[in-house]
Amino acid sequence: MTDILKIENGVLIACTDKSVTSVVIPEGVRRIGRIAFLDCASLVSVEIPEGVRYIDERAFNRCSSLESVVLPSSVTEIGEYAFRTCKSLKSVVIKSSATKICEGAFEYCESITSVEFSGTVAQWKEVEGKEVNLLHYIPAMSVKCSDGEWQKPVIFVKDGIAVKCLYNKATSVEIPEDVTAIGKRAFSGCKSLSTVTLGDDFEKVPSEWFDSLNEANANYEIICTEDSLTYKAIKRSARLKAHVKTLALQNAKNKKIAQVNKAGADAVLSSLLAGKADSSFEILSNTKSSTVVLLKIAKNTGLFKLGTDSSKWLLKIKKVIEAFSDLSKSGADIFAVIQELKLPLAEIPVKKAKLLMLKADCDGFMNLFVTGKLIAKRFKVIKSIALFGVTEICDNAFKGCKSLASVVIPPGVTEIGEGAFYGCKSLTSVVIPEGVTAIGNWAFYDCKSLSSVVIPPGVTEIGEEAFMGCNINELSHPLLAIKDGLVVKGSKVLYCASQSGSVTIPDGVMEIGRMAFRNCTSLTSVVIPEGVTEIGASAFFACKSLTSVVIPPGVTEIGFEAFCGCKSLTSVVIPEGVTEIGTSAFRSCESLKSVVIPEGVTEICERAFRDCTSLMSVVIPSSVTEIGEEAFCGCTSLASVEIPSSVTEIDGGAFFGCTLLSSVEIPSSVTVIVAGTFEGCTSLKSLEIPSSVTVIDVGAFKDCTSLEMIEFGGTVAQWKSVEKNSGWHDGVPATSVKCSDGEAEL
Repeated sequence: MTDILKIENGVLIACTDKSVTSVVIPEGVRRIGRIAFLDCASLVSVEIPEGVRYIDERAFNRCSSLESVVLPSSVTEIGEYAFRTCKSLKSVVIKSSATKICEGAFEYCESITSVEFSGTVAQWKEVEGKEVNLLHYIPAMSVKCSDGEWQKPVIFVKDGIAVKCLYNKATSVEIPEDVTAIGKRAFSGCKSLSTVTLGDDFEKVPSEWFDSLNEANANYEIICTEDSLTYKAIKRSARLKAHVKTLALQNAKNKKIAQVNKAGADAVLSSLLAGKADSSFEILSNTKSSTVVLLKIAKNTGLFKLGTDSSKWLLKIKKVIEAFSDLSKSGADIFAVIQELKLPLAEIPVKKAKLLMLKADCDGFMNLFVTGKLIAKRFKVIKSIALFGVTEICDNAFKGCKSLASVVIPPGVTEIGEGAFYGCKSLTSVVIPEGVTAIGNWAFYDCKSLSSVVIPPGVTEIGEEAFMGCNINELSHPLLAIKDGLVVKGSKVLYCASQSGSVTIPDGVMEIGRMAFRNCTSLTSVVIPEGVTEIGASAFFACKSLTSVVIPPGVTEIGFEAFCGCKSLTSVVIPEGVTEIGTSAFRSCESLKSVVIPEGVTEICERAFRDCTSLMSVVIPSSVTEIGEEAFCGCTSLASVEIPSSVTEIDGGAFFGCTLLSSVEIPSSVTVIVAGTFEGCTSLKSLEIPSSVTVIDVGAFKDCTSLEMIEFGGTVAQWKSVEKNSGWHDGVPATSVKCSDGEAEL
């Protein structure tokens, strides 16, 4: 089998037998290179071993018979067009280590009906590119995760933009309420799509939004409410107005009824609120059966559903206004009045939620009376809120309310959604009522002042990282235990829930979980016990105050971004048991001055020490065989480096921009100097290239503006035979190369 696989330095470059039907890739391969299996049209199965990290661009392009693929847990990125036009591919298994699916990775893979992901639903949500580079192309409507199924949305929305319709066979699409724009290629390939329904609040509807749909089906219709902002915007467009469709007769009737209702409510409320300080009202919706009104007086805000006959609610709303105006009444007192009057509260209309601004009083206080779900909305300078009538606090409801210091959650609430109080940095305490059964992922994430939480025993679900980044030192619940600020489950630290400056990880812990201390900006020191064997990806990411760390001897791998962005880290002790320093492990550790990499480390992965701008010295042991892409890129204080003879591969940009690097000796074990390896090393004055080098790639020594002497270990004839790609020495002042038998011109 291996005789048909061309493998160099751990990279599977090509399969030489295009008729092969089954391939088992051998251990030791770390990368499946660009177009490695291109046009292996008979290939039905492939076994990819653990250790493979990258599947490069078009690696399996046009493997039209390939039926299934299981990616190992070592793969973090699936390259551009990696499985493009694998038309027989029916199932894909992706491990939780995957962080990115690149452009077109599964384009034209129209037979994939099963996608499995070994991680949780929350982890799957974090995978970059999954929507447009996988799910857009395939018929599978869900992804099976370890804790349930993730349903594919018909429309992928990012930052308020409808980026892509993920279901090519959709016949009709309703644009979600939180969308503010539609991407130019959102409907590309949607040949069956005949109707698109838009909300009422689009002031502008550019024709470019529908260009891709026009290409797929020129007879499409845009459905919207007649005389809405959206309708008027479409009618102004010469290209779109022919596509608009409304139910004109019924809309006209409803509009007339709404106008009558609104006039009645307007007149009554204007009269009742006349002369009352800090009062206002807003009519949020009108139908032939009711009017929804938002009423505010001082710190009291309520949403009421009023009937068409004002005589039936006039006295009730008058008494509510009196209660709202009575400063001696508490929120509970007012809620009792509303219940006694049987004046129905209303739920905030979904269409209005994204635009609605709820205002507290001049001191930042609010009593909010609504019913049903409290969905995400905007609060203006709110410091304290008491909720009444709410049954569910939805995802992101109070996200980013940085001034919110106090919240009263009513007994009727059963669920607190994902990110409900995310980033409420002033919130100090919260009592969760007895009726709550579920607290969503990240519900109180980054509530830095939250030190006291009461969770009732009836809660049966607490989501991932629900209290990460809070200031809780102790908490006991059957589903969640916090001790000394740490959430520990079994032998694993899940996350830090405190703002402690010093943390001692308890004995018995063997694993520091993924992102466990991420963004713990107060953390200055951490004691890791000897029993720890694994430090997860991004475990100490952006711990900006962490100054030093001693990694215990049981650890064998320093994971992806483990200490990335620890800007105050001046020293680190790496034990001899470590064999790999992971991708971006110490990236942007701007205060790190020196590092000793112990014997036993075989690979310094890509960007491992990138932008460590204070790093002046590094000791690379003889066990290292590969220095990854951009491993020391931007280390502007690094003056010298000794590369041992064990190194066979120095990847692209490894020392890019090391502006103080004045000398470097490339060992005879290296055969290729990859693109940009020493680009921008402006202090590099002399260089010795060994005779083993056969290729010098694009920009390898570009802009080494002090490089005046280049020596080559072989003869002039050997130098001339070296493959030198264009621009390899752009900006270099040297004009010749000194060889063993004379000089050769550059």
